[in-house]
Amino acid sequence: MIVPPSKGDEAKIVRFIHGALLAKYGKQNWWPGETPFEVAIGAILVQRTTWRNAAKAIYSLKERKMVDPQKIAATSWKELSRIIHASGLADQKAKRLIAFSK
Repeated sequence: MIVPPSKGDEAKIVRFIHGALLAKYGKQNWWPGETPFEVAIGAILVQRTTWRNAAKAIYSLKERKMVDPQKIAATSWKELSRIIHASGLADQKAKRLIAFSK
């Protein structure tokens, strides 16, 4: 019998639960993305919109070869906002993407 971590260490508890689910069900591949960074920016872009709109914004970034933290961090928020406009709330999301990328 595997015993979970004791109360008080939430990070260990979450990792324990994740490990147990992964062992039982295997990797689910439920979130699209070619890299962990792309998955993270997808999570930012999908907030308060549909996945279809977030995917359009990711496609726009990919067209410009900007799915890269250094490139996003070096872009002005106004320019990034124009690129990701399909995701809605583009000004806010552009600023968050830049902050996350830094």
